[in-house]
Amino acid sequence: MNNSFDRYSDKNRYGGYTWVFQLGPIYHIFVYSTMENTFVIDFREWGFFKYRKTHFSFTSKGSLLKVVEEAAYRSIEFLENNSKYQTDKMMYYNKMKSMITQLESSKDSVTQSYIY
Repeated sequence: MNNSFDRYSDKNRYGGYTWVFQLGPIYHIFVYSTMENTFVIDFREWGFFKYRKTHFSFTSKGSLLKVVEEAAYRSIEFLENNSKYQTDKMMYYNKMKSMITQLESSKDSVTQSYIY
């Protein structure tokens, strides 16, 4: 993943698209659009060859931009509140800002149609 996010071109199980945002080396936010104009969000942790754990999930009816921002805040809060995870709060906030900036400047027409 060269950027802060990628969009899969295939439709997901909800009938929409999937974006994967990299919050850290092993932490990823999956955003699935649905046919009902909502988003399903998963915060996952990467293991050695697969995602080993989904820490939390939620749904939202906001724009893609708002959903990613909310998911990033929730993810950072989760990491801060769990003592087994070492967190560099500023690194995660800077990564979140980078994700939002790259999302806003995306040239992908599908992504642009979901941003606002």
